[in-house]
Amino acid sequence: MHVPTKILLAFLFLTAIFTASSGYSLLKHHAVATELRLISRGYLKMAFTIVEMRTTQRLQTVQLENLIEERDEAFVRGWITSVRRIRPIVLSNLKSNVDDLLTLTSQPEERAFLLSVKNKIEETQALYATAEDDYQVLFALLDEGIGPEAEEILKLLRQQEEEIASILRHLQNISVQRITTVTARSEQAETRTLWMVSALILLTVSIGLLTAYMIHRLLLPLGELRRGVEIIGKGNLDYRVNVRRSDEIGQFASQLNLMAAALQERDRRLILTERLAAIGKMASHIAHEVKNPLSSIGLNTELVSEEAREIVDEKRRGEILALTTSISREVDRMTSLINHYLQFGRPPKPRKADTDLGALVAEVRDFMAPEMKSAGVRIDVRAPGEAVVAGVDRDQIKQVMINLLKNAMEAMDDSTARSVRLDLEKSADHAILIVSDTGRGMTGEEREKIFEPFYSSKKGGSGLGLPLTRQIVLDHGGSIEVESEKGVGTTFEIALPLS
Repeated sequence: MHVPTKILLAFLFLTAIFTASSGYSLLKHHAVATELRLISRGYLKMAFTIVEMRTTQRLQTVQLENLIEERDEAFVRGWITSVRRIRPIVLSNLKSNVDDLLTLTSQPEERAFLLSVKNKIEETQALYATAEDDYQVLFALLDEGIGPEAEEILKLLRQQEEEIASILRHLQNISVQRITTVTARSEQAETRTLWMVSALILLTVSIGLLTAYMIHRLLLPLGELRRGVEIIGKGNLDYRVNVRRSDEIGQFASQLNLMAAALQERDRRLILTERLAAIGKMASHIAHEVKNPLSSIGLNTELVSEEAREIVDEKRRGEILALTTSISREVDRMTSLINHYLQFGRPPKPRKADTDLGALVAEVRDFMAPEMKSAGVRIDVRAPGEAVVAGVDRDQIKQVMINLLKNAMEAMDDSTARSVRLDLEKSADHAILIVSDTGRGMTGEEREKIFEPFYSSKKGGSGLGLPLTRQIVLDHGGSIEVESEKGVGTTFEIALPLS
């Protein structure tokens, strides 16, 4: 997963937790506020209204008892009439209040309670309507005079008023109980909400700290990367960034290390090329100065040999001829070495042309087979069935393969299993030449020096073969790598661009 994606997901997760905490807090706050509105706007108002109606109801009952005995009958009748007119209005307002509360809450428990209250109110309204008819009859009888019928109506009205008082008393009790219940429930909800919100806040803070720590750890290697860039930028190409990650930061660190290694290799090759150029110029100059006297020595040695053959004394003649032969051999060896120096100092530029490397490998095998057979070395050649064509200087690449095969053959002087393998492979854009032997191999220190001029582990070697081979490969835009293990063998791998 990419680093920006990880950071984005971390912030999204933290945002989700914060949103959930805030949403939960808002929902619980709304629930508690709804409970408080039920109490303040509904149940308290309902309780006060019912208490007021009960007080009026008790006075109504008292006035009804004193209706006949009261001397000021007009006042009593006026008071009763006023109550008869007001209490249906108050009861209707109470019913409207209950209807408003039903729209305010969606809790099943509260709705069941409010519906039961509404039923009681409707029952009381029915009693009010019945009592109103009886009051009208009673007052009509009173206008005509007290009689048995008025007594019966009065008795019936007392019973109705008692029934109404009973309903109002019941409504008062349940409304007070409801206020107590809702208040207790609100307090419990508030306590639960407080604890839950505290837990959510703690969780949010913990996750926030954890997210910050994870992002800190995620971005911590950037400091090491910055330090590595500064050190490598100052020229210390041996420095490597120690970041073991599989994300973009780790990949960037790996690429930075690869870049430092590539720059280091480039500098090494540049230094080696400059050294080779300087040595080549010096070698060319020395070889040029030595070649002419050496030619004279060789010519004079041949003249001495011709004159020595005319000496009569056989012993003396043999000594002189042996000496001149040794001198000629050394002169030939020095001439060959000087030719190497001259070739190394003035390497010819490759004259590239499309060449079938498979055919060239077969030609080199046939050329080297007799010499290897006489040395007891088996050569195996492997090449693809299709043609492998590359733009190379045919003679120079042939020289490269011959040099490597001769080095391989000479590295197996002390080996019991003597075999050399010459492989030709083809990749997407390169031809690969591989020369492997089962010789004595090299140590790591020797492997680092084999391309340096004049370094040779062979007795009598000039130390110019492999540097010249490497220079030819580089002039072709290719690369040469070597793998070796002491006592096991050596493998050279050359990559040449395809046509």
